[in-house]
Amino acid sequence: MAAGHLRREGGTIGLLYASLGAIVGSGWLFGPRHAAQQAGPLSLGSWAVGATAILLLALVYAELGPMIPRSGSVVHISHLGNGPLLGRIWSWILFFPTSPSRRSK
Repeated sequence: MAAGHLRREGGTIGLLYASLGAIVGSGWLFGPRHAAQQAGPLSLGSWAVGATAILLLALVYAELGPMIPRSGSVVHISHLGNGPLLGRIWSWILFFPTSPSRRSK
């Protein structure tokens, strides 16, 4: 391949990354809309509670991250703290999130 030229091909891995990016890319934008439709102005309170919970979780990971400098630390920390079974279950939960369109209405 000559320098400065890109190959035009879409392999299996490229399609997987493109589809995962499309799922994650649009899902976080529809969350506030669905919350506002169902709860109205009270949804702002739930976002504040959620932000506080995420902040506390981020502080925990900020402390544990430097102690265990490995790739995939979210799964690795649960593996070390709770055993290999929970580490495997948590890795699959993180890889296959439930989207709002799949939930029953």
